[in-house]
Amino acid sequence: MSITIEEDVWLGGNVVVCPGVTIGAGCIIGAGSVVTKDVPPGVIAAGNPARVVRAIGPDDRIGLGAASPRPRVAASQNCPRISWRLAAKSPSVTKHSSRNRSSSCAHAYAGAMSTTPQHALPSGFTARSTATEVLAGIDLGGKTAIVTGGYSGLGIETVAALAAAGARVVVPARRPEAAWAALDARGLATVEVEALDLADLVSVRAFAERFVATGRSIDILINNAAIMASAEARVGDDWESQFATNHLGHYVLTNLLWPALTAEGGARVVALSSTGHKLSGIRFDDPNFSSGYDKWQAYGQAKTANSLFAVHLDALGADSGVRAFAVHPGGIMTELQRHLPRTEMIAAGWMTEDGTVNPLFKSPEQGAATSTWAATSPMLAGMGGVYCEDCDIAEPTVAGSATARISGVDAHAIDPAAAARLWAFSAELTGVNAFA
Repeated sequence: MSITIEEDVWLGGNVVVCPGVTIGAGCIIGAGSVVTKDVPPGVIAAGNPARVVRAIGPDDRIGLGAASPRPRVAASQNCPRISWRLAAKSPSVTKHSSRNRSSSCAHAYAGAMSTTPQHALPSGFTARSTATEVLAGIDLGGKTAIVTGGYSGLGIETVAALAAAGARVVVPARRPEAAWAALDARGLATVEVEALDLADLVSVRAFAERFVATGRSIDILINNAAIMASAEARVGDDWESQFATNHLGHYVLTNLLWPALTAEGGARVVALSSTGHKLSGIRFDDPNFSSGYDKWQAYGQAKTANSLFAVHLDALGADSGVRAFAVHPGGIMTELQRHLPRTEMIAAGWMTEDGTVNPLFKSPEQGAATSTWAATSPMLAGMGGVYCEDCDIAEPTVAGSATARISGVDAHAIDPAAAARLWAFSAELTGVNAFA
């Protein structure tokens, strides 16, 4: 079942999509578009009349489910027609060949590939759901997953859940011996361990080249490893260590693994961010804190970078069938806190004097749930480029609210312009860009 939007129709105010492009059910059309054909049953538009002949506003929705991407801004010429294929199930975005598609049309299509609205679905899961629970009924047999830092904390819980669902899991580790011991102790001896130090781009490149050389594809990449609030340190080309390890290492890893991520289509990349993103945007003028180091602002910058990385990777990769998500796992007591003195955690309310952890914190099994959900949930088919928390897409932060510091996503962490700027900046710093 399909409808055709006639020529001179724009999406999102100034976007034209090429002939032959089919966008899945539930896509939201921006102001300025006009439907002139009969609307099939199930279409949500202007009260769902049998026929719509008017401009479609920003709140009107076309298709079943109304949960698909909003088109990005992109200009092009000679792309007059758009075909909407209405599906009863998950929305998807696919490109079909056209002998008449010009290079400008192809560019417009890439620009129109877009992210999901930053609003809860809702998913039906909660902050207390576990990784095992969100994977219930999902068979990952034949799938390959890579989980950085997957041998401690929520990382090993993520690995355990994915492996139990049938996935073949690879854990790149800075300390391979420790990783083997931890995984063996959990009965995960079949999980593969490879050497990888995210702070050393030579090590990152060596791992990626080894993996790509095997010819295996990647279905799931979870960029889980991180350091938090560490003392000032420099790595690589005199980079601040939290930005370099948490962001640049994963940026280079993902780019170098791109051939394996696109080998079969449908891969997902999950970047672990956190509410730490609320502490700082990207300090483009001084990302390395040459004017004075603050460990929490440095962590905040790194976590914002993780979120923006997912936003732009999704924009770049959706055309190849790769979708990306940023995830806040929640507050969890793990080795991530190893750089923090006990007194600081007590003062922050994370634990009491006797070591009792704040009941608002999650268990590692619960902390692993959102990244696992983002990596595997059928609910997210055709979606991407959003920040998730508590096993759902997060809502934008409500400024001034009582929960503004601990929930929701701040605008600077999902801003497409900032995401594109960070991508270009990262490419300049590292000399790596799979899309150049």
